[in-house]
Amino acid sequence: MIQQMQTYCPECRGAGEAISDANKCTECRGEKVVKERKIIEVNITKGMKHGERINFHGESNQLPGVLAGDLIVVLTQSPHSTFERKGDDLHYQKTIPLVEALTGTTFPIEHLDDRVLLVKSGAGDIIADGEIRSIQNEGMPMKKNPFTKGNLYIHFKIKYPASGTFNAEQLKLLEKVLGPKDPLPKLDGKNVQNTNLGTYSVKYSTDSRDNGRRGQAYDSDEDEDDRRHGPNVGCTQQ
Repeated sequence: MIQQMQTYCPECRGAGEAISDANKCTECRGEKVVKERKIIEVNITKGMKHGERINFHGESNQLPGVLAGDLIVVLTQSPHSTFERKGDDLHYQKTIPLVEALTGTTFPIEHLDDRVLLVKSGAGDIIADGEIRSIQNEGMPMKKNPFTKGNLYIHFKIKYPASGTFNAEQLKLLEKVLGPKDPLPKLDGKNVQNTNLGTYSVKYSTDSRDNGRRGQAYDSDEDEDDRRHGPNVGCTQQ
């Protein structure tokens, strides 16, 4: 029986030509390619965003007779300790005491370009807890138009005084300044009970108690089944 098989030539490895050792290049040793370290400068322009790609044509690995591919650089934006970027806008978290929220506040913000913005609110301009204020044109520069910028948004959180901070006289003064309390509705003929507000705790919440009762009920059902049917019988080992 005659069998015909095809395989690569061990000398030329399918290239169709072989180079003798005497004629081989001393650098590539007949491989026709050499390893080369090349430094490529990546230019990141203002306004570029996370995930954008920079393409370098023909800078991938090269092989004889094969068109070289491209080198693609994908940008990864690292989180910042102060600002959060959303598109071309920047977001900034700021906590101020209640007195500044009521009477006006002034605070600095060190920007990404090392400038310091001195932020002020006018007298009588009350800032609410969770309110968002904006500063125009202090966000990120827009790509291909770096002189146009997004906005800077400041998210305010109000720090309230702790319980027991004010005495009775100060509380009366606050009520006088801030205005009277809302009047109680008429409760004539209703069953009225006096109750005091307490602090919230997850440990004592209704959901936690319900979960505990359900767990106890489940355990009780299992104990009742054990008493009714006797203990479980396992397989006898021989």
